[in-house]
Amino acid sequence: MFISPTPNKARGGCKADGNSKLTYYQFSYRLVRFPIDVGSFETLVTNLSRDEFPLAELKRLYHMRWEIENCFDYMKNNVVRKALHAQDNETIDAQCFISHVALLYFYRLLKAIDKAGLKEDYSPEEIIKKRTTSIKICEYPSLKQLTEMTIEDSEIFKRLGINL
Repeated sequence: MFISPTPNKARGGCKADGNSKLTYYQFSYRLVRFPIDVGSFETLVTNLSRDEFPLAELKRLYHMRWEIENCFDYMKNNVVRKALHAQDNETIDAQCFISHVALLYFYRLLKAIDKAGLKEDYSPEEIIKKRTTSIKICEYPSLKQLTEMTIEDSEIFKRLGINL
C-alpha cells in the first residue's frame, strides 16, 4: 500500500514557489477479523507480525482494551462535554486527570447497574444523586446509623455493592 501525506508548509512539504513536494511511503499491513459476539465481529488493521502476533494473541490483547474502549465510547456518545476553565497546562492536565477518574467511576457504576438488573429503572446520574443525599452517622464504633435514606435506596445500594 502507498500513502501520500498532504503537503504542509510548516513541515517543509511545499517548495517556496508553491509546487508540492510529495513523498510516498510504502508499508504493509494485515486486516484481521474475529467474532466478539454471536453475529458480531471486530476488524483490526495492524502492522504487527503474523508470527509474533497470531490471531488468538491479537484477540486477547484487544479484549484487554475492551473495557477502556467501551468507557471512551460511552464518554464520546453520552457524556456532556464541558469547557475547560483552566488557564495553564498544569491545571488543564489536572482537570483532565480528574475528569478521567470520574469517567472510570461513572462507567463502573454503569456496569454495576447493569449487572444488578437495575438498568431499566435507574441511570448512573440517579444513583449518584441518591448517594449524595445519603448521610452516614457513626457516633460510636458499634453503632452505625443511616439517616435521610429510604429503605428502597438502601436496597438499591446493597444490590449495587455500594457499602455505606
